[in-house]
Amino acid sequence: MEDGSVKSHNINQQLDKLEDELSKQSKFYSSLLEKLRGLQRQQQEDHHVSNEEDDFRVIKDGPVLPILLIACNREAAVRRSIDLLLKYRPDQDRFPIIVSQDYDLDVAPDFYEYFSATYPILRSDPTLWCVSAWNDNGKAGLVDVKNGSSILYRTDFFPGLGWMMTKELWDELGPKWPRSYWDDWVRAPEQRANRACIRPEVSRTRTFGKKGVSNGLFYEKHLKQIHLNEVFVPFTKLNLSHLHQEQYDPAFEKEVQNSQVVSLTEVKSGRLTQGVKYKIVYHTKDVFKRTAKALGLMDDFKAGVPRTGYKGVISFFYGNNRIFLAPGNNWQGYNPSWS
Repeated sequence: MEDGSVKSHNINQQLDKLEDELSKQSKFYSSLLEKLRGLQRQQQEDHHVSNEEDDFRVIKDGPVLPILLIACNREAAVRRSIDLLLKYRPDQDRFPIIVSQDYDLDVAPDFYEYFSATYPILRSDPTLWCVSAWNDNGKAGLVDVKNGSSILYRTDFFPGLGWMMTKELWDELGPKWPRSYWDDWVRAPEQRANRACIRPEVSRTRTFGKKGVSNGLFYEKHLKQIHLNEVFVPFTKLNLSHLHQEQYDPAFEKEVQNSQVVSLTEVKSGRLTQGVKYKIVYHTKDVFKRTAKALGLMDDFKAGVPRTGYKGVISFFYGNNRIFLAPGNNWQGYNPSWS
């Protein structure tokens, strides 16, 4: 009986020892597996970052374009804006960032690419005075999110919210720059002088500042709804010469003229033929405002110019169709009394 008891005890000891050894090996291999998985994740992240960096660095060379970030006293907003500007900045020497006093913007991945590509157009066309990253009517349901990221327009309305001007324009406006309400001042005929801006179909900026320059209701109803572009467009590789006035105006006027006239009711019905371009004609301020409001467009004017308007025409996307809200053929120009 004693021999059997001893043997049983030895077997139990060996089993305990084996179990302990297996436990140690299991922990070792688990640790090794976790380390290998960590290395795999790091490799994937490095590859992803490398691809992102390649995407954000299409720009090869060009002039220095300083970025002025107006920051005020909203620390979190400033940090968020700067983080994105630094994330997408392809070259710190070409795009120095200067922080001033009042902004809270998110920027798109191709923010720098967009401004780099449009800068030569701005410099060479005297009928232009700014390039803006913003579309005032850039809600997801009013722009071609799927296929419109590369589409750019001319506009008579100064958009602001992420914009570029030349030194020459600053030399012109700087000495008389107002202490407040500068954006409305810039939009006045005396400053605009019949010059236009370039703006995108899909916004390259989006404001997240419910507090600040915009009241809460306006932010919730309009600004919050603006769709920020997510598709990197290699603008510096594209031919943007069509934005020069001598090419743009004839093509734009022909496009509007050839579009089919429809009523607001027909547009709202959702029964239009997809892929066809249409236009709603307005003759009075009240008709414009009523139509714009019904479609979710901004319905206000600044010095008689509607937001995103060019030659009085608003271009937007509705139910998979390009729609123009356009003045009648007898249009004589903007009426500064319209507000």
